[in-house]
Amino acid sequence: MIILFSRPIRTGKTTELRDWCRRRPGACGLLMPDLHGTRMFEDVASGNTWVADCEEGESSCLEVGRFRFSAAAFGKACNLLLAMENRKPPVLVVDEAGKLELAGKGLFPALSILTDIYSGPYNDRLLLIVVRDRLLQSLTEYFGWEGSLVVPDLSGL
Repeated sequence: MIILFSRPIRTGKTTELRDWCRRRPGACGLLMPDLHGTRMFEDVASGNTWVADCEEGESSCLEVGRFRFSAAAFGKACNLLLAMENRKPPVLVVDEAGKLELAGKGLFPALSILTDIYSGPYNDRLLLIVVRDRLLQSLTEYFGWEGSLVVPDLSGL
């Protein structure tokens, strides 16, 4: 099952998702918090973090709007998500799908595979994806998430 957690930017989605995951045994995946102005990836299960922003001198950057992200950091994130999926977790979270993914970049490679897996008729596990409200329709159409449950908060899950 795919659930889309959607509301406007800067409304605490990542913080709410982190708290929700802490109450879910076996939950794993990736968060993308903003720590003191630096975008990070955070492994839900281990708490390990790495910088998502493109660092000075890095040659392979992904640009979206005013942001510059590290292609290597996103590659690591995709690989980690797919490795987590191989362990068949009860809940896999992805924070977040956005403009990069609409351009076939960022977490797109992992999301494409995960969408196929979790859309299957015999999958009783949960894929929870954070999506900004203004991109919800575009991403839903792009990835084929029509029919997925869309929630503005996680309290009922």
